Amino acid sequence: MSKAIKQILVIGAVIAISMVFVIQFRPGTNVDVSGGPRCAFEISGDCVPHTDFVAAYRLAAPNVEPEVLKQWRLREIVVEGLIERWLLVEDAKRLGLTVSDDDVTHYLIKGLARFSLPASQEEDFTYRLARATGGQIAPPPQGPARRMRVTDPKTDEFDYDRYKRWVGRMSNKTLKDFREFQRAELLAARMRGLVRTRVRVSEKEAFAVFARNNEKAVVDYLKLERAFYRDHVIDRSGDAVSQWRGEHEEEVDEAWNSRKESYLPECRKARHILVRIDATNANEEEAKKKARDRLGELRARIAGGEPFAAVAREASEDQNTASKGGELGCFAAGKLAKPNTAKKVDEAVFALEEGKLSDTIETDHGAHLIKLDEIVKGDDVEKLGKQEAALDLYLRLESERLAAEGGKQILAAVQGGKSLDEALQAHFDAVLPEKAKEAFAKGKAAGGGDDPKEEGADDDSDAPLDAWTDPSRPQVATSDPFSAGAPPFAQVQNPTDATKLIFELAGPGKVPDDLIKLYDGYAVVQLKERKPVEQKVWDEERDQFMNALRRAKQRDALVAYMLRLRELYAKEVVVNIKLTDDKAEGQDGSSQ
Repeated sequence: MSKAIKQILVIGAVIAISMVFVIQFRPGTNVDVSGGPRCAFEISGDCVPHTDFVAAYRLAAPNVEPEVLKQWRLREIVVEGLIERWLLVEDAKRLGLTVSDDDVTHYLIKGLARFSLPASQEEDFTYRLARATGGQIAPPPQGPARRMRVTDPKTDEFDYDRYKRWVGRMSNKTLKDFREFQRAELLAARMRGLVRTRVRVSEKEAFAVFARNNEKAVVDYLKLERAFYRDHVIDRSGDAVSQWRGEHEEEVDEAWNSRKESYLPECRKARHILVRIDATNANEEEAKKKARDRLGELRARIAGGEPFAAVAREASEDQNTASKGGELGCFAAGKLAKPNTAKKVDEAVFALEEGKLSDTIETDHGAHLIKLDEIVKGDDVEKLGKQEAALDLYLRLESERLAAEGGKQILAAVQGGKSLDEALQAHFDAVLPEKAKEAFAKGKAAGGGDDPKEEGADDDSDAPLDAWTDPSRPQVATSDPFSAGAPPFAQVQNPTDATKLIFELAGPGKVPDDLIKLYDGYAVVQLKERKPVEQKVWDEERDQFMNALRRAKQRDALVAYMLRLRELYAKEVVVNIKLTDDKAEGQDGSSQ
């Protein structure tokens, strides 16, 4: 077929559609098949028919499961999109903008049927719909629009009969009403485009944002972790805990009530020693045997008279319990305080006689040796439970207080001119008990310097952790280079807030006015270096970055524009349909 003949056929199709579109097809069929109200919603006395809602819903979600549509809250999103469409069309009248018959016809011949989504969700939700529908939804700038299957599969030309069938089945509108529906959609799209085209992004502005996002910083920092204060600073003596408990009886009672089910009707106090199985050993049986043999050596030491708690402190590889002599606490059957310890440990405890040792117990964590210290019953359960609740609460609150106060003291000292090392040492001098100070002196005397991992430091992996060898010991370190929004170092709870504080600093040597929150404490940071963006990096990424920034600003501008329009009509919107009950409007069974 010649090119000229093809052009004549296309023109003929356009003329035919234009003529038919002005006629009402199938009179009386424009009814709400879903039995909804006549108006989906009303604005300023203007009725937006329920058939518009049904049509938009079906266009947006062909062949998507109803439960998925409920999770997406599609009914609400479709209604919000239609409200925004009405607002845009109304504002277009003020500006004198229109869409011609030819514009509508040419768009429909492309095989696209537009629908509106809220400006704040348009981009993300369109791509979500496109993925869920196998590409039946066209994303911006063509859409959001449903792809209509209205071409002859043999000639790939527009087929008017297919178009008629598609509109009747998919939209439940007459051809004339569907055309007017699309005219409103195209006019709203034109208004959105008008708002977007007014957005400008200069290279200077883009580079400023790019530099802010990609500039690197390096900081000196020190972490004040609650675990260090809990294990090495807090006074755990009976007098100290009793005094604190007397001042916090209400909190202790509340803590006991929240955990007493884990103790009743009887609880058992137990300890364990863990030897981990070497996961790097390709021979699993050999690795298990080595763990069992090591545990056998430890059992022999206990049988020879060494206290179980002392051996656990020295040799157990459970870092959570080793420092406490392997204590697992007192717990009722099936209520072991650490569920990940494994059911086998819990069962072994309740199979033991008081004072006895278990056989070797193997779990996913390794090989365990367990000792049952005491079986607690009756009134003694509550007494013991409250004691443990008081100790746990005391350690948690006091470690939080010491870490926070220590951080503030160090921060103030650095702001006053001291170095981080000097401020940290002053803090240690003020809070460390004598036992911890002795550990520090011993560690430094052994040649460990300020870092126990340095060459010459004590590398006895079986030795119990003290205040010097504990990895949670506060010490000054230097970060790797990082950019805004990225974690400056490990354990930062909110990287975005942390880097915002850091990048607001005036220059090297400055410290923020606040501490950096960690998952287990706080950190003090001091800016060491700022590394600006290199020109060659900007040259490579300029075009892509400017386009992305422009799209983001266009979205923000459109969202702001719609908010202003919504404010004008906020009291004049009356929605008449349920927004939380997804029915089958989107299940049109389209498979052609």
